[in-house]
Amino acid sequence: MERYHRRQSTPKSARDHCRLQRPVYLGRLCTWLGGVIVNKNDVLPLYKNEIVQIFLLIALVQIVFVVYTVLTVRETPRHEHAQFELVSVIKTFFFKPSRYPDLSWVLLARLLVMMGIWGVFYFLQYYFDDVLGGPGVKTIIFGSNFSGEGFSGTLFLPVLLLFALPTSLIAGWLSDRHGRKVMVYTSGAVMTAVCVVFILFQNQYGSLIAAAFFGIGYGAYTSVDWALTTDALPTTDEAGKFMGIWSAMGILPQVIGIAIGAVILQLLRDIPNHFGYTLLFLVTIVYFGLGTLVIRQVRGVR
Repeated sequence: MERYHRRQSTPKSARDHCRLQRPVYLGRLCTWLGGVIVNKNDVLPLYKNEIVQIFLLIALVQIVFVVYTVLTVRETPRHEHAQFELVSVIKTFFFKPSRYPDLSWVLLARLLVMMGIWGVFYFLQYYFDDVLGGPGVKTIIFGSNFSGEGFSGTLFLPVLLLFALPTSLIAGWLSDRHGRKVMVYTSGAVMTAVCVVFILFQNQYGSLIAAAFFGIGYGAYTSVDWALTTDALPTTDEAGKFMGIWSAMGILPQVIGIAIGAVILQLLRDIPNHFGYTLLFLVTIVYFGLGTLVIRQVRGVR
């Protein structure tokens, strides 16, 4: 009954925010198309043209969804007119974690898990080139000359998406019946297994197995993470602010996690047996482990 009350008391703006966000898999689809279109081994004029095509594609997708949102979303107009003050607005985004402990733990868990996801995902193309590629190497199934972009765009990402899409639906359904936290634990364990596979099986077939596990774990986590956050939202009229902070916890790792990964690979580039990538995957396991354990501190959501 308490959980029902928490859901019903969640401000409508928060529920609409979750409902109207475009699916995270659209970004993965664009990444897949980028891997198909762009090949860094092409001659420079052709490569420049491929980059332009990618940015035009991104612009088109953004325009379509912005227009769709503007035309279909019906908002309740606010009658009060508050004066905008930048300092005051920035201050509203700071709150005492002890005041909203469940939400604070959820935000920290998201930051850690996304650090792991982006700390690995961004460097996979380089991993494919440096570890799986080489002179005379052919791409499995297709038999073409191997390239990191080609392998990622034509095999790795399609496998990831194939497993992520149904898993996100199934995980959301299961979390409604068995709880959010158990699905976060499961997805964290599965994404940890991805790193183990990359470390132990450094070949194209091993990478496709990792793609399947990555899709399962990522699909489950992104689905349940939305639900977990809305369940942990405090019953205030600031749901939009808290969802904005939640979104920032997914954006910051794209800078911090990638920067840390780049430093690791740069410092260890001369150590044989691709030890830099091994350490990167080990650090990612730590991120996933901490992010998963942090969820244990959430008391108000099962």
